[in-house]
Amino acid sequence: EPCSAQGGNEAAARAAREAADSPPAPILAGLIEALARQGRPDLGMRRLEELAERGPVDPPLALIPSIIHGHGKQRQWVEALRVLATAGEWWAGGGALPREVYMSMLRTLRASGRSVEAVDLHKEWLDKRSATEAAEAGAGSGRKPRFDLPGAVLTVQTCVDVDDSDGLRAVLRHVRDLGPTSSSLRELWLRTLRALVDSRGAVEHVPTLLDEHRSAGVEPQAAFLRLAAQACLSAGAWEQALELCGLGADDNEELAEVAVRAHVLLGDDAEAAEVLSRAPRPRVLMAGLAEVARRPT
Repeated sequence: EPCSAQGGNEAAARAAREAADSPPAPILAGLIEALARQGRPDLGMRRLEELAERGPVDPPLALIPSIIHGHGKQRQWVEALRVLATAGEWWAGGGALPREVYMSMLRTLRASGRSVEAVDLHKEWLDKRSATEAAEAGAGSGRKPRFDLPGAVLTVQTCVDVDDSDGLRAVLRHVRDLGPTSSSLRELWLRTLRALVDSRGAVEHVPTLLDEHRSAGVEPQAAFLRLAAQACLSAGAWEQALELCGLGADDNEELAEVAVRAHVLLGDDAEAAEVLSRAPRPRVLMAGLAEVARRPT
């Protein structure tokens, strides 16, 4: 540990290698971390594989994320995925993978742009976790998997990154079928929309997200409508922006601002004035005047 703390990763790794054939967990963890920092996560994995040949691998499995992170820093996605596959084999028959390993797998799949595998992994992990919990509780196997927001968000972001529309719809549909709370669904949809805005794909997928709201019987929250309407306005989809504004409260200042700007851009000054009469706020007025000022003379 002193060697590693002072940047002597090579010395730390050498010291750990000289330990007994079955080193205590803290020493093994230090070895794996030192090798990952040194840029040789493959040696750490080789050490775990040697230990796995001798018996149970529960302690080494908890060290898999460090190895994956080491490969990820060097963008060695093929090697990282091979490590993940080996971890899955070690855990075969043991129920759901530990959460840290599962999240590392999702992060690696996202970084390497593998949305199909991410969607499959997300569903498989939820199913296995549900089966494990049911077995521990002595319940039947018909138990519905529980929603997992962090995993769902990572899977959605992976699909958005590579413009996998089918994968995105599959994740959203699967999550809705799990029956999470309305607040959990709203949070996922909002985070999905933010990812789409960052990737400039919001306009195309806003209808899909609105369909998810309707299918779940959930009203869109103001934050969702504001972000969606602003994205449509910025993309030149002015009529779509107005439709979104119409789904919110008349006195919502930010939606009224978007609506006034969209009406002015469409040349509907009378409609813009009508919106202003319902939300007579300086900010709304200035937004409309700013768009009028931009008109060619």
